[in-house]
Amino acid sequence: MYHICDFNTTLGVIIVSPFSIFLFLVFACVTIPLSALAQTEDEQEKAFINMFTDQSVVTATRSSKPMSQVAENVTIITAKDIELMGAHTLTDVLFNVTGVQVETTGGPGSIAPVYIQGSETRQVTIAVDGMIINNLSDTTADTGAIPVQNIERIEIIKGPASSAWGSALGGIINVITKSANTTKGIKGTLSASYGQGPTTDDRAELFGRISRFGYYFYAGTFHTDGFRPFNMADSNNVYTKLEYHLTDVSDLALTVSYTKGDRGVLEQLSSKLDVGDFTHYLRSSLSYNTKLADNMDLGVSLHALEQKYTQNYTYIPTGQNIQKLIDNDTGIGGSIKAGWRSDTHNIVLGGDWDSRVMRSNSLSLGKRRIDKTAAFLNDTITIGRLTVTPGVRYDNTNTNGDFMSPSFGATYKLSDDFLLRAGAARGFNVPPLGYTYGNGTSIKSNPDLKVEDVTSYQAGVETTVIPYANLKVMFFHHSIANAIAIQALTARTAQAVNKDKERRQGMETEISTLPIYNISLTAGAAFMGARNTGTDTVVLNTPTLTYDFGIKYNDNSLKALLKGHYIWWNDSSSVAGRYNAFIVDANVTKVLLKQSGVTWETYLTLNNIFDGKQYLIGAYPNPGRWVEGGMRVAF
Repeated sequence: MYHICDFNTTLGVIIVSPFSIFLFLVFACVTIPLSALAQTEDEQEKAFINMFTDQSVVTATRSSKPMSQVAENVTIITAKDIELMGAHTLTDVLFNVTGVQVETTGGPGSIAPVYIQGSETRQVTIAVDGMIINNLSDTTADTGAIPVQNIERIEIIKGPASSAWGSALGGIINVITKSANTTKGIKGTLSASYGQGPTTDDRAELFGRISRFGYYFYAGTFHTDGFRPFNMADSNNVYTKLEYHLTDVSDLALTVSYTKGDRGVLEQLSSKLDVGDFTHYLRSSLSYNTKLADNMDLGVSLHALEQKYTQNYTYIPTGQNIQKLIDNDTGIGGSIKAGWRSDTHNIVLGGDWDSRVMRSNSLSLGKRRIDKTAAFLNDTITIGRLTVTPGVRYDNTNTNGDFMSPSFGATYKLSDDFLLRAGAARGFNVPPLGYTYGNGTSIKSNPDLKVEDVTSYQAGVETTVIPYANLKVMFFHHSIANAIAIQALTARTAQAVNKDKERRQGMETEISTLPIYNISLTAGAAFMGARNTGTDTVVLNTPTLTYDFGIKYNDNSLKALLKGHYIWWNDSSSVAGRYNAFIVDANVTKVLLKQSGVTWETYLTLNNIFDGKQYLIGAYPNPGRWVEGGMRVAF
């Protein structure tokens, strides 16, 4: 049984089981007896500071600053968090982030559209070390093809991030990769896992430093036969980062990554078709960073990429290939930014440039180019307990016009354990090239298509006033104009037009505790309502609520994580989704031996413990219960 929720009137009848579990976890987080604490007062204070203010964020204004000065709604995930999850790809990591919704289409490695606060998936920007990797065809990124072993941290801005990043109406997910070891000597990790499917994931990384030269190498191979017919996935990945200290204040870094993949998308028995895709992603960047003075720095970077995606339609009875979609996206770009810091200001001034070409049989003329140039200025002004963050960016495109993105945010420390956040911003999203220059086979071109734009307001509080816990609550309101709608022209063709006006609003809340006898708890919820204000109707197939929880144990020799995720997709009955259960996963890691700087570990992951069903579209069911395990050695 399905129901429709409208945030502006009621959240409807919430399924009792998941909601009860969520409330229980929140209750547990704030009512654990204080006498159970196993930490000293100094350890408590240190953990408190790290939890509340000490983390630094780069993505908000493209300059490092403490979390207490960030007005945006931010989530940070570290390499240690990722390792404990037992994740294979970026999709697996994002699945359990409060305020981020992932539409799974099968097992690990599958295509997985990502949404933030109920946005369209095309409105979410994905960057790797600042290089935007969204494709030109539909302006999405293939998170199922991004391995996690080489990720140092992930910073997520939920809500418009256009004053720093340009086309990022829904938000940005910035993946920051690992660097060379800061100490001399060679370090590395080898791991191998095997699970049902069968599923294998083999990885190797090596990093070190020789005098002024630092290096990081990663290679991995992933395979699964899938958990439904024609849902296999194969992926081979290599990545390297080479660093050279030119002087004590200047660094040069080169990165190269390559991913080659082959996966099944869908088996359409009614039409006797197998649909599969082949991916080829080659990306590289070169960056130079230097200090011009003690309080002034300069960064220059160049990047190049080739992202080739081929989708095949094969007629099952004969094995004949009857249709092929080829998208080949290539381009170069760069950025320059200068930073200046004082006791009061943290100013970033810079510019971005990107020139990319898409060759595709879905485009008119078979080839189209998009050129983007931008200039931006952001400041962080700190006066006592008040921090103000004004920003502005101007973007120009040769395809869909230009856009000015101002933003203004503020944080205020009411006390050492109480922080207020608020911000207002305008943002935009550049339409996919397939919408602007479609070849008319299914999507007719609309060269007059404008960018989608949003006016956004967010406000909330973060506090540690609850003993030994951190609570964050954020409210958001996004008003979207020139929203793109697909308008039918004939029985087989349609056209993208700027005709809709939408309002997305809601709230997020997250709570986490300090370790108590090595156990820490987290819980989160997001409530979202999407409404077409032009037609005064609810926007279907948009998530309206999510719950997440986690229970972590860590005594250094034994680490364990139990995590759960629930989402209500609010779909139309025609897509036949099912999402009436929590998806609960467990991962346990045990240190077997530590000797002479070498650590041997074994780990076991039980995915979807309760065999729950959670998927938006009936043709793409999620895997049931399955198990995997492996070994890891770090030296």
